Amino acid sequence: MKRTTIVTAALAATALLPAAAQARADTGTFSDAYDATEAGLVDECFGGTDGVLTGHGDIAGRYTETVNGFSVRGVEVDTVRIDFGDGSSFVGSSLDRFSFVVTRSGTTVNTVAHVDGGTSYDADGNVLGRTTFRAVEHFTVVDRQPAGPGPEDVVRVRFERGRLTCD
Repeated sequence: MKRTTIVTAALAATALLPAAAQARADTGTFSDAYDATEAGLVDECFGGTDGVLTGHGDIAGRYTETVNGFSVRGVEVDTVRIDFGDGSSFVGSSLDRFSFVVTRSGTTVNTVAHVDGGTSYDADGNVLGRTTFRAVEHFTVVDRQPAGPGPEDVVRVRFERGRLTCD
């Protein structure tokens, strides 16, 4: 639900940026809220299938532009409910802290620290257990000459192992 949302929000925030003055930093804030649905989900811990997610997200952050480039930092908080085909459900939330930096020389760095968790219930409303998932994603793109995407560019991606805990 959120990977493209974070990158989209970071890129959209750049549209808010005025041209930077010579030795001055221009700063501002942004926020957005959205509703989302997704189908075909599976409960990795307690076996529910054919899940349909309904959720709400809020995203907020701050941007800064200088003569060297711009940066965006923010948080995204989501609340979700997933109803599974067998009548079981999951109710939870997630928190993403993200940063997105683009330099005038063409280097882009994006980092997302993610944690989500919630409680799974059987069809009668009894607690099956709690689930927690944590992950960190980091990628860097160095745009080498000629400008723009090409095979000469350097892309580094690091995913710290996602950790799913089922209690």
